[in-house]
Amino acid sequence: IMNKSKTNSVSRSSQSIKKKRNLILDVNAPKRPSGAYIIYATKGYKDFVSTHPEIKDKSKIMTAMAEHWKNMSDEEKKPYTDVAQANRNEYEKRLQEYKQTDVYRNFIENKKQMQKKAQSNKKQNKQSIDDNPEPVVSTRDGEISVFSQEFIEHNKKRQGYLQRIRREIADIDEEESLIRKNIERLQSKYGDLHVSNRADDHSSKMNEKILSRWRGLVINALEGAKLLDSLHLNKESSVDDLIKSLEEASKKPNDQIKNCLNAIHFG
Repeated sequence: IMNKSKTNSVSRSSQSIKKKRNLILDVNAPKRPSGAYIIYATKGYKDFVSTHPEIKDKSKIMTAMAEHWKNMSDEEKKPYTDVAQANRNEYEKRLQEYKQTDVYRNFIENKKQMQKKAQSNKKQNKQSIDDNPEPVVSTRDGEISVFSQEFIEHNKKRQGYLQRIRREIADIDEEESLIRKNIERLQSKYGDLHVSNRADDHSSKMNEKILSRWRGLVINALEGAKLLDSLHLNKESSVDDLIKSLEEASKKPNDQIKNCLNAIHFG
């Protein structure tokens, strides 16, 4: 019952709004006077604010004034109702005088023509709607009327499908994010490994230079002492051959070789 009452209220409100929109106003007619409450609210606003300083918000002040007006006696309201009635009488007098003018008669004639035109447009719009077929949408199962329950069910299924697609896209985005993080981590490790390999290459080259310098010094010293032939070496012998020959010679005491090696300075 409450829902029905609320629906009726909304319907009446919407009809009232439509009437106001279609209302043709006579701008030359006398202006309607304010009612007793409006006169009270306008004249008594400052006095009410001064006697109720605890109320700061303007909307709350107007609400309090409306409540105060509601509780006022007829005697208390009389000064305002008397003014409102006097204004109303004056308005009615001026309105009757205005209705005797050509301006008012022209307004009435124009109003009738505008209403007639609006009625004609309304009929044309209704005929246009009646002539046009009911709108439909195409689906895999055929055409569906947009005003049918079937269309509502179709939209629900479509919405569910779209939600599933959105979830799948979100999952793909999350997987892509994880893959990107793994790629960044691998690139970082590759960079560290590359730096490490460069350091190892540099160290290896330094060691090769040191060994080459050591080999040259030893070969030159042995050549100067004329010991290359006795050690089965030559100026092209490798570091491995040189070490092997010296290890074999160290097993057989030879002061000449020992003195020769002690004379080498590697600084």
